[in-house]
Amino acid sequence: MAMKNISQLIEQAMTHKHNHNPDNKAFTEIVKHFQDMIFGYSFALIKDSFLARDITQEVFIIAYTHLEQLKNHQAFPGWIKQIAKRECIKMFKQQQNSSLPLSFIDNQREGLMTPQESYEKKESKNEIMEAVKKLPESMRVPVILYYIDGYSQHDVADFLNIKLNAVKKRLQRAREGLKKEMIHMVKDNLKDLRPSNDDTLLNKINLSTTFDTAAKSGQINILEQMIIDGIDVNERDATGRTLLHWAVENNHTDAVTLILQNGGDSSIKDKSGETPLGAAQKMNNREIITLLSAPNKERK
Repeated sequence: MAMKNISQLIEQAMTHKHNHNPDNKAFTEIVKHFQDMIFGYSFALIKDSFLARDITQEVFIIAYTHLEQLKNHQAFPGWIKQIAKRECIKMFKQQQNSSLPLSFIDNQREGLMTPQESYEKKESKNEIMEAVKKLPESMRVPVILYYIDGYSQHDVADFLNIKLNAVKKRLQRAREGLKKEMIHMVKDNLKDLRPSNDDTLLNKINLSTTFDTAAKSGQINILEQMIIDGIDVNERDATGRTLLHWAVENNHTDAVTLILQNGGDSSIKDKSGETPLGAAQKMNNREIITLLSAPNKERK
């Protein structure tokens, strides 16, 4: 994507956000273009696909929240990369006392295989990706970014803020470090992992940004429409928060009431261990505390 187009999309996204437009199509386009790159970069650093997906979701939510801080719109690739790097460091610190398994298996496709075929595929994937993992970070990052979704060498250079020749040299050294027959398999395995294979990640990010708009602008009708459309009100974001957490954090009493009436669970903990009730108690919002503490039958 040309820098001019990115600048235009960011400008439009900021305008939609400022006007409390819940359907921020411009930001959705930004996510579509960069989701595989942010995932690939996070995966290259953290070396776990499940954690990388969580990080990718959180990165875009942070970017959306702080979009106004980006003064130079053409600097967006480097800006969002720095957000991803900080989130990877944070995740790594949280996980440093536990193992970080590589999660490369496509469960749906494996479900169609015999146990022996599934085992052989898993062993093959592990061997290939272990080889990638052993590459120095300076080679591992561009290899994953280049092969995950057909990003050009120019795209990789812009994102990493390094010269094109540096990308070419690092890719060449990485190819030399891997077995020749592994290159095509690396490409195929990375394509299996990319978020753009379906709309799951995109929908979660849209859900978070849409409700953020509704909560901060007080537009309860947006939340009502989301519920009519069949959203799971207990869906968690990358930090483990639900819509109820968001409503409490924004002191939106009407939203809290509506979510509870539609099955919102006030006992769900986010990744820090906090429930919506706990958040309300910290904020000392008596009205919301009363709503969250009421028995289910009194909420109807």
